[in-house]
Amino acid sequence: MISTYISKSISKENLLKYAEKRLDQYNWGEVYKSREDGVILVPGDYPNSITNLVFCLSISDKAIVRVDKTIDKFDAEIALAIEYSSVKEVVLDKDEFSDLDNYFKFFKGLLVTSPKREISNENFSSFSIVKNFVGKGIGAIAIGFNTGKLMKGQTLYTYPELKQVMIKEIQLMDNSLNEVESHNYVGLALSNIKAEELGKALISTKDVVERKYDLIKSEYFKSSLTQLAFISNGIKLETRKENLFSPIFENIEVFSPSLDKNKNRIVGKAKLVF
Repeated sequence: MISTYISKSISKENLLKYAEKRLDQYNWGEVYKSREDGVILVPGDYPNSITNLVFCLSISDKAIVRVDKTIDKFDAEIALAIEYSSVKEVVLDKDEFSDLDNYFKFFKGLLVTSPKREISNENFSSFSIVKNFVGKGIGAIAIGFNTGKLMKGQTLYTYPELKQVMIKEIQLMDNSLNEVESHNYVGLALSNIKAEELGKALISTKDVVERKYDLIKSEYFKSSLTQLAFISNGIKLETRKENLFSPIFENIEVFSPSLDKNKNRIVGKAKLVF
């Protein structure tokens, strides 16, 4: 399981109720071992950056949201970011100081005030790469987050280049596996490619073309529709002219990373048109 812990101002005391120890640190945030199962992601530099938050949510099946004693515009933006993500469950990190009455009043009907929801699963697997390197005697190694099951010997394709590779080995928390279930932080040893040739992601389908999309815009997004970004399963999708160069993703969140942090930056979601 992959969870994202979200707070307007991270408190280590609050975080460590859920996280056991830090495993890795990246320019987009931190990865912790969960006290329950899997890992917890902590997006960096929020609210200054919206990109890190949306990235973490796009590869998570659960969000843990801190509720403070005052509810403001950033709580609203976080609620919207979760609403348009593929997160299935929200847990509220609360205490005696949390303003739960106003939180439930303001965000009634959104996932943050509901227990769980069902989300359509993708019909293929993907792997968002956060680090790659050369292993001595092994070759190219990629570290990242998978959505969908991955298996030893499986064929994948780099995104966006679509170069074919094969999984030689799978490692999860220092354990070598023949297969790994969806939503894990894993290492893959890959054949038929050099580490420096790896792109931003791997996908199990070669059905990637320019696709038109319908934009389902949030009623709370009031800015102009310029410089939009599209992300799904930890993969920032390429735009070509007015289309997305994409496989058939079911869950694509749309946001505007260049907007000032005092404006809502969550646009909504994109639905691919066939």
